[in-house]
Amino acid sequence: LRELLPRAREAKLVHALVIKERFATFSPRADAEDARPEALTPVRGLYLAGDWTSTGLPATIEGAVKSGYTAAEAILDGG
Repeated sequence: LRELLPRAREAKLVHALVIKERFATFSPRADAEDARPEALTPVRGLYLAGDWTSTGLPATIEGAVKSGYTAAEAILDGG
């Protein structure tokens, strides 16, 4: 940031808060993964992304990000 925003060199952190939510990730049933759709669909030009899609990760922000990358790669590969 300091290279891109030189004025940031003088910036000081004034306040920070770390939140650890123990219940942020739920524990789904063992067969729940089977119900999650893939990014690539049978409909030409339709791609899915979101924490609810099949990523191999739980329905978290990480799962959502991974699904976005997967959908973008499918689009760039020509689907």
